[in-house]
Amino acid sequence: MIPENCLQLYLLLGSIFMLLLSIGLLFDSENGNLKFIKPLLFYGKTLSEKNVLSNFSVPKSWFYIFYVVGEVLSLTFLTMIYLTPTLIIPFASWLYSFGYSKSVQSYETTLLIFICLSIHIGRRLYETLFISVYSPSTIHLSHFMMGIIHYIFLPLSVLVSSSLKVSENISFLQVIFTVLFIFLNYLQNGIANDFANLRKDENNKITNLTHKACLNGIHKFVCCPHFLYEILIYLSLYGIGRSQNLLVCVL
Repeated sequence: MIPENCLQLYLLLGSIFMLLLSIGLLFDSENGNLKFIKPLLFYGKTLSEKNVLSNFSVPKSWFYIFYVVGEVLSLTFLTMIYLTPTLIIPFASWLYSFGYSKSVQSYETTLLIFICLSIHIGRRLYETLFISVYSPSTIHLSHFMMGIIHYIFLPLSVLVSSSLKVSENISFLQVIFTVLFIFLNYLQNGIANDFANLRKDENNKITNLTHKACLNGIHKFVCCPHFLYEILIYLSLYGIGRSQNLLVCVL
């Protein structure tokens, strides 16, 4: 995939850097020369190496901040595009210098994607605050900042791929991808409930904070169905908008 703009170049370089770092740690497991940087990539049960970098961490329950940032931006852009599109066009035009995409979304498609984004991020926020049960484990500050950056770039990548002056009816294929998007969100919500229920009793009261494996349904076949559905959700968004900016966000 050839980057079309600065936004895609940044995301691709970041993905390549993390991939090379992970491969380096994998092949360096015996020598241990790179074990110092493990806290930058691992957390919770997967992190066995504790060093000075481990001190720069925040509670894992702070995940909700990612979704607050993403939801505020998505709802703001959605409201402005629907009610006052003339006010956001200059900002979108300025963004083109950083993230112009050859595949331009129409006004209607942009509205649809922001509605979908608001639903998805809002659901994740609700799950984080009211469903998920977090242990006292932490994540490194670098993970936290990457999450913030992702949920800032995600709505911006949608906006910068749009042409609010172009009008085009929603196609049947876009409707299919929208239905798929909603269904995948339903399935992912089920995964969040599965993991939360591992730490609750039949009266929905939290009884423990220990890590347990879920062995029912799709968990029997996929080691991390939550992230599988997340990838498929972003691919369905790409199917709606057909913008390479969204495709790069999947990485």
